[in-house]
Amino acid sequence: MEISEVLGSNNKSICLFSPKFKQYSELIHGFTLRLGGYSFGSKQELNLGLHVHDDYEDVIKNRQILALSLGISANRIVALNQVHSIQGIILSEADAGKGAFDMSSSPGEYDYMITAAVNIPLLIMTADCVPILIYDQKNKVIAAIHAGWNGTLRRIIEKVLTEMQINFGTKNEDVYAAIGPCIKQCCYEIGENVAKIARENFTSNELEQIIKNRNGKNFLNLQLANQLALIDKGLSIKQIDILDFCTSCNVEKFFSYRKENGKTGRMGAIIMLK
Repeated sequence: MEISEVLGSNNKSICLFSPKFKQYSELIHGFTLRLGGYSFGSKQELNLGLHVHDDYEDVIKNRQILALSLGISANRIVALNQVHSIQGIILSEADAGKGAFDMSSSPGEYDYMITAAVNIPLLIMTADCVPILIYDQKNKVIAAIHAGWNGTLRRIIEKVLTEMQINFGTKNEDVYAAIGPCIKQCCYEIGENVAKIARENFTSNELEQIIKNRNGKNFLNLQLANQLALIDKGLSIKQIDILDFCTSCNVEKFFSYRKENGKTGRMGAIIMLK
C-alpha cells in the first residue's frame, strides 16, 4: 500500500491506494484519509458525508478536492444512501451524478454499486465500516461496497461477486479486491447478537479466526471476515489487497464512529473506469 502524493487544501496527502489496482491504467481509485479538506470541528478535515451535520459547502468543496486530485468529474460521482443492508444496484450511464451533490438524488437505499459504464466514479463512505473495491479486469466491471458488521457477516461480498457473474460474466480468476481501512479487531468489541449472526454464516474454523475472546469479551476482525468470504467464493490471497490500518487506533488520520462517539465525518472509497 502507499500514500498518495496528491495534496489536499492544506498540502496534506489525502488518499491510500491498492498496489494491485494501480497496475491498471484504465482504473482510478482511492481510499481517502480525513486529511486535506475544509471541514472543521469533529468533521475535520476531509469529510465527504452530506448526512453528518457538516456545513454543506465545506462537504461539496471536499468532494471537489477529491475529484480534482484523482482527475475525475465531481458532478458525475454516484453516492448511495447507505443503510447497512446487503442490497445493491447495477448502474448505467443514466445514473451518473446521482448523489454527487445531494442525498435526495441518490440511486436509493443500497450498500453496493456495480457498473461497466465508464467515467462514473462510485463513492462509498465509511467511518469504521469496511470499504471494499472490486475490479474484473477482463470484462472491465467495477464495484464499490459498504460492509459494516451486518453486511460483512451476511457475506455481502459474495452477493456482489454473484451479481457480477450473472450480469457481466465475471470469473473469479479475473477479479481483484481491495479491502480498505476500518476498525480492526484490536478495537472492535461486539455483543452476542452480532456473534450469533457470525455463527450462522461462517464455519467453525472461520469463526476461530475472525472472533477472538479477551477477558470474556468478543472482538471481530471485519477485514479478515471479508477476505475469507472472498476466498470461499474462489479468489486467492494474491488477488486481495488489505490496507492494514485501524481507524479507531489512528483518529489523527481516519474518521472513527466508535472512537469519536458518533460525532465524526466520513471517509470515501472511490473507483472509476476511464
